[in-house]
Amino acid sequence: ARELSSTLTMVDFSRVVTRTVDVARNEVHLDVNTAKLRNVVVVEANARMGQERNEAAAELLLAAKHLFPGDFVVEYNLACAYALSGRVADALVQLNASIEHGYRNEEKILSDADLVSLRGEPRYKEIIARHFPVLATPPVAPPPAVD
Repeated sequence: ARELSSTLTMVDFSRVVTRTVDVARNEVHLDVNTAKLRNVVVVEANARMGQERNEAAAELLLAAKHLFPGDFVVEYNLACAYALSGRVADALVQLNASIEHGYRNEEKILSDADLVSLRGEPRYKEIIARHFPVLATPPVAPPPAVD
């Protein structure tokens, strides 16, 4: 969490953290809405990618990956940040992980401009063929009509 908070210096945590004070016990309690936190992180990372700050986005998403292990949205966005940074091998690992953990938007994977650097890679084709075999199989031409 410390790693993540250091990369989120410009984020308004009031949307994510609820602070309550127990005066009788002289305690302050902070409740973190993790779903909102994950969304804030993904939005911030996408903003960084939109500003071509891809390594900064990757750093943020990598910190989030430690906080939210197996979160396919974080992993997919990390794959995008790595791909945009030219880190093809890392991008492919994260893309595969995101699919294995439940990311199923085949259309997005096949058309996402962030992943264009991966499409010619044999490993990318293997990932698509393994997880989405229907997409990897070319359509069969109908047999010629017999008169």
